[in-house]
Amino acid sequence: LEQLFVDATGTVYRASCGVGGTLGHVGAAELRLPDAPVRCTRQRCGCATDISVTKYPARHRRTVLAARP
Repeated sequence: LEQLFVDATGTVYRASCGVGGTLGHVGAAELRLPDAPVRCTRQRCGCATDISVTKYPARHRRTVLAARP
């Protein structure tokens, strides 16, 4: 997990664009933290915070993720 995005109402997302859905709310007793990557469905990244998240071509994902410390 590289980043989380919290909007003005306290809703937590994987990214500011909302891809992957909500993970919960900061006021909740528990957040559903992701345990696997998601495939981005957007054509473009429009936010600098989302642009900085690591991305891999789908065919390389498994080997590259396995090599990360």
